[in-house]
Order: sequence, then structure tokens, then C-alpha cells
Amino acid sequence: MKKKKPANTLVPNSPAIFHPAIDYRREDDHRAITRAGEIMRDKERMRGVKEHHKKLQKDMEKACK
Repeated sequence: MKKKKPANTLVPNSPAIFHPAIDYRREDDHRAITRAGEIMRDKERMRGVKEHHKKLQKDMEKACK
């Protein structure tokens, strides 16, 4: 039994077709990972991140009781 294509599909899904939303998301993900690496190498920034995380975690625990 063959799968039927949806009636509103003009172009089949193909990895060869450029899709701007996917490309932008990949770029954004790359920037996020790059920034994470920069932050993780900086001890002072990581200390601040951990302190901020602990504060938010305590607030969330209070809010979720």
C-alpha cells in the first residue's frame, strides 16, 4: 500500500531542499554552543552562573510547594 501525499504539498520533503528556518535554527544553536563554551572556560562567569542557578532553583522550589 502506497502512502498518499497530502493534497497541499507543493514540494516533497527532501534534505536537498534549502529550508531557511532550519538553517537559522542551526546558526542560532551554533552561537549558543559557542557562547556556552566561552562561559564555561571563564571561572568567574561560571561562578556567577552557578550562584544564579542556585537562587532560581530555591525560588522555584518555594513556588512549587
